[in-house]
Amino acid sequence: MSDSGSALYYGTDSGSERVRLTRLGPRSKRKLEDVPLLSGTSELSSTMNEFSDPQFTGTLRSVERAIEQGVHPEIIAQGSSGSYFAKNVQGEIVGVFKPKNEEPYGALNPKWAKWFQKHCCPCMFGRGCLVPNFGYMSEGGASIVDAKLALDIVPKTKVVWLSSPAFHYSALHRAASQTRQIASDHLPKKLRQRVKMGLPHKVGSFQMFVRGYKDAEHWLREFESNPPPEHLARELQLQFERLVVLDYITRNTDRGNDNWLICYERPSSTGGSSSASKSTSADTVSNGGTVGRDHGAATASGSAPISHNLVDIDLGSEAPPAAAAAATTTAQKEDSPPARDSPVPPEEGRGSIRIAAIDNGLSFPFKHPDSWRTYPYQWAWLPMAKKPFSQETIDHVLPKVTNPRFAEDLIDDLLSLFKEDSSFNVLHFNQQMGVLRGQVLNLERALRNSMSPWDLVRMPSCTMSIQSRHHQTDSHLSFVQKIHLRKPVFSFC
Repeated sequence: MSDSGSALYYGTDSGSERVRLTRLGPRSKRKLEDVPLLSGTSELSSTMNEFSDPQFTGTLRSVERAIEQGVHPEIIAQGSSGSYFAKNVQGEIVGVFKPKNEEPYGALNPKWAKWFQKHCCPCMFGRGCLVPNFGYMSEGGASIVDAKLALDIVPKTKVVWLSSPAFHYSALHRAASQTRQIASDHLPKKLRQRVKMGLPHKVGSFQMFVRGYKDAEHWLREFESNPPPEHLARELQLQFERLVVLDYITRNTDRGNDNWLICYERPSSTGGSSSASKSTSADTVSNGGTVGRDHGAATASGSAPISHNLVDIDLGSEAPPAAAAAATTTAQKEDSPPARDSPVPPEEGRGSIRIAAIDNGLSFPFKHPDSWRTYPYQWAWLPMAKKPFSQETIDHVLPKVTNPRFAEDLIDDLLSLFKEDSSFNVLHFNQQMGVLRGQVLNLERALRNSMSPWDLVRMPSCTMSIQSRHHQTDSHLSFVQKIHLRKPVFSFC
């Protein structure tokens, strides 16, 4: 059989442009996870972890240097997967690393909960609407959506490669590493430098660590008896609406009040912000505190009854005049979000409130949930969800989602990330993006009609897939809209 392999193509928004996705032949295919570190260096890591963001790259380099000096990541006790606090040379936590093969249903998950569920409750194993072992890509994808919409609520997240003895490896990998180490001790120095040492790299998501935050559940309970001042309650509402936008577009199937965070500083009557309510790093639950949510394996299910509508979109047109005017007022927010190592400093004496959306690994399903569970957005039952979207949120988001180019540009960015997965599947990607387009369409309608988040989640779910790229101009695409009618067995969970 030839080693040249075969190629797959995914068409982009232009009719003639295509992205080439190479499928390697059986002899040439080799997982990078099986390539160990070079002896005493991070040369291989440096070539893999190259990013244009200097702040993120600097943080990642500090983690790599710390590992070389024996300051290894620390496994997070919570959750059902192998997730790790990544530290710098000083031992400070600077990020959260979630390896692909240690996800809840990964082959090297060090925790037993999902193994027990798989063998004892197979009928409830996994989530049939999600691509299996794709959580690390979903984490990075949510960060892309956050940046594209300038929401600034997701700590910066990218896909990286790291290696450390603290990670969970198979006995074979550890034995091989130990054997190479023993053999190299008996080799001349020049030969020893050519021996591949260390454990294989693991690919996973790396999320910047945020400080001063606690579970939303904590603050929401406190706000029931001790509500924040009116101006901070207003800010919380605006931040909450951005969380709604993010979760709805990505169709997050696991957004509980324990995996989004709030940083709250009470206003001070003495002219300075009060530090009494600001959590220290010792008692703060940050973006590593509730990691490792269930990431399901796909299961077979029947196709849902659907209704069809043909939708034509002119990609060459611009946003409506009103939307374009609103977009001008928010153009300065289009840049990448700032570093989230600490909250934005509050105005003197006014206090501040901020939201961080973590645990986005169960997003981007390839179909709407229709098997066992609905996986609802738990924030939909909060009082904030019953209020119509604010004018600030409408002005910020509507010009973007109204522009016909927005969804296709976002899909191109997600394709650039998702195609790096070793098990990338074009069919699954097209299905995921069909769900995303449908979510964007519903969100646009809800914002236009000043609906509430509660009204938004009650809208009929739909998907929008490209009908055909044949006989279509570069600026005009036709989509088939499908209304999803099938309901899961349990509609309340």
